Amino acid sequence: MNSLLRVLALALLPSVGAHAAESWPARTMVLVAPAQAGGAIDLFARLSAEGLARELGRSVLVENRPGAGTNIGNQFVAQAKPDGHTLLLGGLSLAINPHVYKNLPYDPIRDLLPVRLVARMPNVVVVSASGSVSSVSDLVRLARANPGRFNYSSPGSGTSVHLAAELFKAMTETNLVHVPYKSSPASAAAVLAGEVLVAFENMPIVLGPVKAGKLRALAVTTSGRSPQLPDVPTLAEAGVNGYDVSGWFGLLAPAGTPPEIVRALDGAARRALSSPETRDRIHGLGAESVDEGPEAFAALIRNESAKWGPVIRKANVTAD
Repeated sequence: MNSLLRVLALALLPSVGAHAAESWPARTMVLVAPAQAGGAIDLFARLSAEGLARELGRSVLVENRPGAGTNIGNQFVAQAKPDGHTLLLGGLSLAINPHVYKNLPYDPIRDLLPVRLVARMPNVVVVSASGSVSSVSDLVRLARANPGRFNYSSPGSGTSVHLAAELFKAMTETNLVHVPYKSSPASAAAVLAGEVLVAFENMPIVLGPVKAGKLRALAVTTSGRSPQLPDVPTLAEAGVNGYDVSGWFGLLAPAGTPPEIVRALDGAARRALSSPETRDRIHGLGAESVDEGPEAFAALIRNESAKWGPVIRKANVTAD
């Protein structure tokens, strides 16, 4: 009798999953942005939420949960009910944080399911337009001649902005001092105010001030130039051979979310992100629209973790 019950229970599982997908979404959805409002994560979260709401016919609210290098927001989603109503707009910190924080209360690989990559983008090496540094070679010469004298800003230890600068330091044998701020807008403002010499900030945060002539863009961090700043060289072109760093942002769900819902989320996100209007908005932020679903997104996180682990250990970056 017990064997018969187990067989019947197993036979019912597919229909239970299908029913869950059919009734989803049953209420307003929440997309967690694990950073302050106004930063790149927040911008891409709001863009994604609008597209999902349009495709799914349900409200999608962006909820900012900043702190601890995105860990507060990441952990909240990792521990949320896996019913497809709570999502995360995650970034490079998902690959970085396991190497930076010794006692993470969640595992990005185990506890979060990649749904779809939203965008990739370069960081931009920026200095004040009123300063004397006008090229990457100027920056390297100044830093080498004055080790430990000049600072760079970031939105926090272990962020992509922080590690992009640390990789630059390692590859150019320079000694710039890290000054963490609470957000990317605050980090960029510190360069504008002359509180720090340089930042390796996210493109959407500095694109406006660069085009307005308030910040000077020395280079972009990707292997190719940005269409938004076509006259700005890559770091490799500027003499830092082999340098290649890109930021990325994507949608994730709590582990255990039914596969049917993950597929439906991926489909809705793909349709939303491929619309001409959304692609134009992504490009307007200085980013590149992509077409990468769950498997490709999961592989990206694993590959980025393998890339940044040695950099983090060499720079002795910790945040506990």
